[in-house]
Amino acid sequence: MASSTRYLKPTLKRPVNEAKSPVVATQQCTFLGFTFRGTQIAWSEQTRRAFVPRVKNLTRGVWGVSLARRIRELNP
Repeated sequence: MASSTRYLKPTLKRPVNEAKSPVVATQQCTFLGFTFRGTQIAWSEQTRRAFVPRVKNLTRGVWGVSLARRIRELNP
């Protein structure tokens, strides 16, 4: 943490909140809903649990709207 802080503060002129910024291996860190597994990036479990029901709801067969509208709502 000390090494990172010494670099970030003067070089990039960025504050470091040491209470919120852990220094851990990438496999133990979640960042913006993603985890890093070796060279791969994967969704965190919490993000996946929130995403799957939402997509199922938007793609179920008896929704009563056009395919174009479904695609518009799925794109984001």
